[in-house]
Formats: sequence, structure tokens, C-alpha cells
Amino acid sequence: MKKVSELDVGRVLLAGVLVSALIVLVGGILYLMQHGTNVYINPKFNHAVHVVTVQNFFEALYQLQAKAIILFGIIILMVTQLIRVMLTAWLFASHREYFFAWVSVNVFVMLIFCIVIAQPR
Repeated sequence: MKKVSELDVGRVLLAGVLVSALIVLVGGILYLMQHGTNVYINPKFNHAVHVVTVQNFFEALYQLQAKAIILFGIIILMVTQLIRVMLTAWLFASHREYFFAWVSVNVFVMLIFCIVIAQPR
């Protein structure tokens, strides 16, 4: 099996960020096409909180709703960071830097924990 290099980690990060940015850009353009002429009235930015479920998210994404596309781009960015941390742990382990591999695994576990905890109840 091929060893992971710093260059591989950088390429994954760059690809994930570029794909995420492209998806968010497309979603932003669609949002402006759909809602660009709406007048913003409320200066206090009070709005109702909308809870997004997984099923609603995929339905909205299937219907190409702009907000769902933007959210998908942000999710891709989050997954990119998770992959980067996993690859970094693999990189450190392959170089026998077990302390840093352990730290990277702990960072990964904390990221997953925070994502799970952040889910609405």
C-alpha cells in the first residue's frame, strides 16, 4: 500500500476546498436568480429557525433548491477537513510518529463528536 505524503494531504485539501467553493458558488448564483429581487426589510435579522432533516435536505437537493446546494457545499468542506485529519494521522503513523498520529486521531474523534452533538434534537 502506498504511503501518504504531505503532498497527498495538500492535494486532498485543495481539491475539497475547490469543489466546495464551486458548489457554493453555483448555489449562490441560483439563490440570487431566485431571490435576487427580494427587498430586505428587517434590519434586526430576526428570522425563524428552520430545522433541516436529512430527508428534507436530500429532497431539496434533488429539487436543486439553492439553499440546499449551498449547504451541500459546506458539508463537502467539512468532510474535506475530516479526510485531511484522517490522512494526517495515517501520514504520522507511516512515519512512526505515533504521538502525532494519536493527536490526529483525537482531533478526528473530537470533530465527529462535535458534528454529532450539533445535531438538532
